[in-house]
Amino acid sequence: MGFGAFAVALLKRVMLAGAVFVVLLCAVGLEGKAQAQFGPPAVTNVNPNTGPTSGGTSVTITGTNFSGATAVRFGSNAAGSFTVDSATQITATSPAGVGTVDVTVTTEEGGTSPNSTADQFTYVPAPTVTNVNPNTGPTPGGTSVTITGTNFTGATAVRFGSANATSFTVNSSTSITATSPAASGTVDITVTTPAGTSATSAAGRFAYAGTATTTTTTTTTLASSVNPSNVGQAVTFTATVASTTGSGTPTGTVTFADGGTMLGTATLSGGQASFSTSALAAGNHTITASYGGDSNFPVSTSSALTQTVGAAATAATLTSSVNPSNVGQAVTFTATVTSSAGTPTGTVTFKDGAALLGTATLAAGVATFTTSSLTLGSHTIAASYAGAGNFAASTSAALTQTVQVPPDSVRLRALQVSVTLLIVQISGQAIVGAIDYAIDAGFSESPQALTPNGAGFSLPDRFGRARGRPHRQRR
Repeated sequence: MGFGAFAVALLKRVMLAGAVFVVLLCAVGLEGKAQAQFGPPAVTNVNPNTGPTSGGTSVTITGTNFSGATAVRFGSNAAGSFTVDSATQITATSPAGVGTVDVTVTTEEGGTSPNSTADQFTYVPAPTVTNVNPNTGPTPGGTSVTITGTNFTGATAVRFGSANATSFTVNSSTSITATSPAASGTVDITVTTPAGTSATSAAGRFAYAGTATTTTTTTTTLASSVNPSNVGQAVTFTATVASTTGSGTPTGTVTFADGGTMLGTATLSGGQASFSTSALAAGNHTITASYGGDSNFPVSTSSALTQTVGAAATAATLTSSVNPSNVGQAVTFTATVTSSAGTPTGTVTFKDGAALLGTATLAAGVATFTTSSLTLGSHTIAASYAGAGNFAASTSAALTQTVQVPPDSVRLRALQVSVTLLIVQISGQAIVGAIDYAIDAGFSESPQALTPNGAGFSLPDRFGRARGRPHRQRR
């Protein structure tokens, strides 16, 4: 081959190898790009990471490999909607939910992102207003009002009707102090947090002085249908609202509260409103009734009424696992405590007369105590329930537990007594045999008696026959 032909062939081989190399480089590049594009997604941040339980929060999700996302979930709930902004960002709307959940992203090629602390979103309940004190003030504003409720942490606004409070301080998650703005009429006080705005209710109403079109004032009085009452017993609170001057009958609603907790509301009819409940716990309750006012009559609040609720009555009964029992035998005492108001909890004390035996905790209204230490004789056993929460204390009727000597011991003692008069008259050797036989016979199912003979007595052998020589009486 000439030099020219050799050079051409070499050039072709170099060009072919180069093309293959370029193809390989492209393939490697495409594979790396594919891996980068279709790898598993990961969430590295959510902002904001809190929102109301009702949902609707716009959340920016940051991470990797979001391209082609097919689902975004907040816990087990699908996002209300979502938009894939880029391979590293998604904007989603939170669904309704509760608690703290993981925000996850699912893609067709990469699967679902793993959970981590960085992807967590916390649902925060909306605030509630249960009481405002005082609930009246002058139209120019400036009244310091204590607002009681729940979930006040992070409050961003307090409003009297549509007007913002002049100022406010979040004292705790359940208390806010706000200054009323200038306004007129009866308005609802609301609290706003990142989780939402509190719903309006009679408990959150504030009346500006001069609301009524006349100079009439009102008084609210409160009465209880039964006081004291017991746990589980229905109690009806009745509020009477009357005009102190002028004429007419107030209308509107009355809010009943137990301390700072709202019990419920009722509508006035003929100047009266009633509210019934059987849910009051044992103890003393400070009940008030607050009239919300209307266009002719201003607000007023009753004096506090102390409702005393007694603990529910209980009954204790006591049983024994075995009675009579033997000395050293285990006996289990079972106390059962019942009540019409539910299943009592707490502890039961077991006593033998005035002596403490032990204590046990009630489980489903039953407590047990086991002992094998009772001595011979009669024992007066009682079980005393100490009471707990809504349940009053009670003591069972006395149970007489009889502890006796084991039957075998009684039989042996009877044999000892019956042979004593005989064996004292015989020789030492005969005494040994007599005692051995007496013990054997005492524990036998068919004991054989000693047989007297002219010179003493005979001991039957194993077959019931008299054996050995006669035992003569000493002279």
